Amino acid sequence: MDRLRITGGKPLHGTVAIAGAKNAALPQIAAALLSPHPVELSNLPLVSDVENMLCVAELYGAKVTRNAHCAAIDAKIKALLRLRSTHARNRSISAPHCASLRSSCS
Repeated sequence: MDRLRITGGKPLHGTVAIAGAKNAALPQIAAALLSPHPVELSNLPLVSDVENMLCVAELYGAKVTRNAHCAAIDAKIKALLRLRSTHARNRSISAPHCASLRSSCS
């Protein structure tokens, strides 16, 4: 759609709050685990996928502080994906968490 046609006799005015996008929030939460510094994410949507991803971050040792549409993630576990990380914890994700994230468990 290239245009939006609005018909009527009155001019438009005001503001619109843009909601956060789940598909943008999930990789940002994962990326926060790679940072050696605390990361603050704002405008997070209040949906179960985001909440479940924050729970997974906690399972891997991150300290997560939630406040409405915001979350502060303090991983302090260096990078989970670095092979020589001495701080990362090897955790199993429970079957309910896997199901809620629509992933597979083995």
